[in-house]
Amino acid sequence: MTTTAERTEPATCPAGPRPGSNRGPRAAWALTGDAWLPGVRLIRAEFLKLTRRRGLMITAAALTAGAVIASYLVRTDVLPGAGYALMAVLLGVCAGTADVTAGVFSGLVTTGRSPVALFLARIPAGLALSVAFTLAGYVVAAAGPALLAGPPPAGPGGPIVSACAAFLLGLGLSSLGAGIWRTVSRDA
Repeated sequence: MTTTAERTEPATCPAGPRPGSNRGPRAAWALTGDAWLPGVRLIRAEFLKLTRRRGLMITAAALTAGAVIASYLVRTDVLPGAGYALMAVLLGVCAGTADVTAGVFSGLVTTGRSPVALFLARIPAGLALSVAFTLAGYVVAAAGPALLAGPPPAGPGGPIVSACAAFLLGLGLSSLGAGIWRTVSRDA
């Protein structure tokens, strides 16, 4: 039997298990993350922040399903991809600016959490939503030909990649704009 050396952990990691938990420090390490890496809890919190915005979810669903339905009415294959991209950009912009526009970003940073970790937690949360809405749109697109006896759509790989890229573009540009706005408004 071989033993491994004890892991040296940064000061941000809890020293032992959480109270009332039978899991050790390694399980707590996986949940809290490193100083600049987001933990599972922070990613879940970002996902919850996005899904609790009813207007955003309704608009994303309308863009996804509406583009597929409109493509059947106009008989073109371009509209679903455009709808997925618009939905993903909308999710990215909302994820990138939500904390700054609500005025809670500086409060989150003063708790000791790294701003990089706060930004990086938005990426998996938003990508999960973008992929979920894109797959839901693909299911609607695949159900249409089955009901209307038309040709089935192509595989969902292309729309998923484009929706993920559109989300990252929206997130990056909105976070950059929010950072500039935060700097300018602080100086004023």
